[in-house]
Amino acid sequence: MQGHKIFTYADPYKITEASFWEEIKDCPHLCSSRALAEGLLGLYGKEFAPCVCNVEDVLEAIYPEWLTRTELQIKQRVLISNGIDALETAEERKRAFKFNKNDLLKAVRFLREMGIDADRLDPSGLVPDQACFVELYGALMKQHGEDFSLPGQVELADFTRAVVGCMVKKTDQLKDHIELLTGSMEKPDTPGAWQGDARAHKRYLQGQIELLQWLETQAGRWCSRFLEGAERIEKVVFHGIHLFSPLRVRLIQELEEWGVEVVFLHNYTPDFPNVYKTWDRVYGWTDAAVQRDMQSPVYRGEDRLLQGRIPLGEAMGNFLEGEFQPFDLSRLECREFDNNTSLANYAGDVYEHAKKFREDGFPEVPAEGVGRSQMDERFYSADYRPVNEIIKMYYPELYGDRHFLAFPIGQLIMSLYHMWDDHIAGLKIKPHWLKACFNSNLFIREPGKMHDIIRRTQLFFQDVSDVQEYFQRIDLLAQNVEQIHQKKDLEDLKVFSFYRITRDEVELLRENLSRLNDLACELFADARGGRVDFKKHFEKLLHMIGEETEHNQELDAEEKALLCSLMERFENLNMLSISGSVEDLKESIHYYLKQKETVEEARYLVSNFEQIEGNVLLSKNQAGKKYHFTGLSEKNMQVDVNDRLPWPLTEEFFTAGFDGNNLALNIVLNSMKEYKNFLRYALFFGVYYVRQPFRLSFVKHEDDEEQQPWFLLDLLGLEWEKHREPQISPAEISMPAWRRGSKGGEGAPAPGREPDKLDCQAYVFCPARFALDRVLSGGAVYHNEYLCSQYYMVVFYDKLWKKLGGGGKDFDLDLLAQTLAGVEAELRPFFPFWRSQVDFADKRAKVKNWIIRDARDNEGKFPKYNKGSRTYLEIKKHFIYAKITDKEGKNLLDGLHRLRPDNPNTRYRKAAARGIEELLYSPGEIRYNIGPWCEVCKVREVCLESYKKRDLG
Repeated sequence: MQGHKIFTYADPYKITEASFWEEIKDCPHLCSSRALAEGLLGLYGKEFAPCVCNVEDVLEAIYPEWLTRTELQIKQRVLISNGIDALETAEERKRAFKFNKNDLLKAVRFLREMGIDADRLDPSGLVPDQACFVELYGALMKQHGEDFSLPGQVELADFTRAVVGCMVKKTDQLKDHIELLTGSMEKPDTPGAWQGDARAHKRYLQGQIELLQWLETQAGRWCSRFLEGAERIEKVVFHGIHLFSPLRVRLIQELEEWGVEVVFLHNYTPDFPNVYKTWDRVYGWTDAAVQRDMQSPVYRGEDRLLQGRIPLGEAMGNFLEGEFQPFDLSRLECREFDNNTSLANYAGDVYEHAKKFREDGFPEVPAEGVGRSQMDERFYSADYRPVNEIIKMYYPELYGDRHFLAFPIGQLIMSLYHMWDDHIAGLKIKPHWLKACFNSNLFIREPGKMHDIIRRTQLFFQDVSDVQEYFQRIDLLAQNVEQIHQKKDLEDLKVFSFYRITRDEVELLRENLSRLNDLACELFADARGGRVDFKKHFEKLLHMIGEETEHNQELDAEEKALLCSLMERFENLNMLSISGSVEDLKESIHYYLKQKETVEEARYLVSNFEQIEGNVLLSKNQAGKKYHFTGLSEKNMQVDVNDRLPWPLTEEFFTAGFDGNNLALNIVLNSMKEYKNFLRYALFFGVYYVRQPFRLSFVKHEDDEEQQPWFLLDLLGLEWEKHREPQISPAEISMPAWRRGSKGGEGAPAPGREPDKLDCQAYVFCPARFALDRVLSGGAVYHNEYLCSQYYMVVFYDKLWKKLGGGGKDFDLDLLAQTLAGVEAELRPFFPFWRSQVDFADKRAKVKNWIIRDARDNEGKFPKYNKGSRTYLEIKKHFIYAKITDKEGKNLLDGLHRLRPDNPNTRYRKAAARGIEELLYSPGEIRYNIGPWCEVCKVREVCLESYKKRDLG
């Protein structure tokens, strides 16, 4: 590949003044990232090239079928799945291949993009997984090669249409932006973003309008000059391309064949040649002479030392040149985040601030209109994926590649597919997926109630999964609820969450589960025991959704619009002529529920290092912004070629298994090898050229390992300060009016009831327990299995004591055993989820030991069941424990006993009532009593203070 040119510039803020600018100013500039394209256009405006776009946008326009067609990727996945089934290899390896099917698809597509045929691969020198992959690849190419082939001949006209299309797309985006800004400016009373600075707003808006007019004019000229055949594109500039993907190399090769001159343009600062050696190595294949900008040969950076700036970039460059010069660390911010969640929380807080600012200034803009550009701090990470996966859960609206799982209808569809079991021809219930189903208004009656019903009854159904068993368990629940409501001696069982339910709610659960099962059976009727025709299956799904949408009166306009959008996902259904297993079908629905318009990486709250160059250019006009370079651990900054290749491909795969000389492959692999040096360069570029303050950080704990800062930063003497999460005081709880007493005054709530004995006991036990249990929820219930188990034993003990305590009978072991069996037989049907004999035997043994202990303390007689014992058991029912002793033998729960109704001293009750009044009416923090009693507290999972104290030591 000959005839290329390489131009470099030292000052990214003076590219249009470069000595070679006249030669390239009218050429299309294909940038390494969308951020770089937008940064150049934002900084230079109409001074820059008429067409500046992301190279990936152009590739998608040239190869739309290969890069964007959902149906093709589904078909390829199914063919790979079928190929794995046909392999003659160990089942364990087949399972591993199935598990890593996404990587296998990427690996096959990588080889096809590189133009590497199966007969050029030799498995003899490869490890078993790779040899097996070669066998799979060969079979796929032999039987289905046409389904894994890129489009045929691409012409220069296709490239020209793609470039012009990018120009038109940019003008459309700019029109929307201008419309938004104009709308905000026409509202002079709008607070926030432009308040008090209308002139700046107008100047900015006018500049955007002028840029739009220029772009539209240029797009029109390009259409007339190039699309209509009057002229042809003679020269193309690739700007900032360091990482060469197979398709990027393919495009360069195509341009060369069309007789188009290719120019590579990138930054170069001669003061620090070691930083830029990576560019020389990446472009070594061109054999082209490098032409440096002679107009601005070095970056003097007169304004690099603005207040708050640190010359870290210069220190990095000098160090890599072998010269260490002390530099000022006093203003350099270096943070150590404990984990990715901590970093995500920090970035989320910055986003929330931007969101509030945007809502104040532009209230008509939806939440998804707020992104990185509005944030005071912009984030870049050497490995941006883990933290963005966390942020995506916080703000799914920001990430356009989210599934329909972000919406109830998507949750329902995906959940049905996950729960369908072909072997039982019905649903295999899993609580997580069942909850997701019950969020939707489609097919589900009263979804608002269903989530709470599932939450309360989850323990009751924990041991069943087959849908028919689930229906039988619903029948038992209905029967038990009926008994509990009729029999007074079963009143205590209402404290279990699954018995705090009405008959109507049980019937609602039955009805909705029946609807789901019928829906699934109809949907999968043709999928039992064999292969599924994907086209017919998805047609049936669309028909069922369409019918339900038409007749469902509860759907609002927004939900119906969402369903119409879902139908559009299947617009190319006729192209899906493939059949596969039910498992393949379940995986394929993933692609159809994926948003069409994905948010490019440049829009993520935390961007990758490839976005740094473009965004730093904008820093010239972004006063008040701060740039945050994170992920600076040794692990993230030292990636190798194998980290960039999809499994099972490795560098060794090509050295040992590829028989041939492929220049394109060498270019791609070499750029992957240099990626770690690109990360070093990107960080240098960021801290050297950015014109706003910045900070650095790394994450200490990733992948269950302790990470270290990148060695170069440590050698420079940077000191890392641990990031502290903001300490949030317990919020003042807003007490419902019906529980409050009036303090007088106009508009004061009606007087509430006086605190009763249980209120006072709950307050003495823990003020936070009183607030969460007695005030906010009106009496919490037991949800989790441990607390239910503890409370079950209290109820068991109560009933046993009643039967044995009359008249103070002499202790009799046979009588105790007989009575134990009788009480257990009475209670056992209400707890079917404890099926194991061990579960009940353990509980029975503990209760037996309690009675034996009580008899021993009562001179060999069963203790009487009288008023005092009933009060004692009331404490146990509400607090599980009635006695916890310290080292000196003192009962730590003595305060609960002092508030017993048979205690004539009322001062304890009055003191507790005063404390309750102060909590309800006086501002301040709620106090927590942390101690061993927290283990069995009803609200422990909400309060979390005991966990916090344990973790903090």
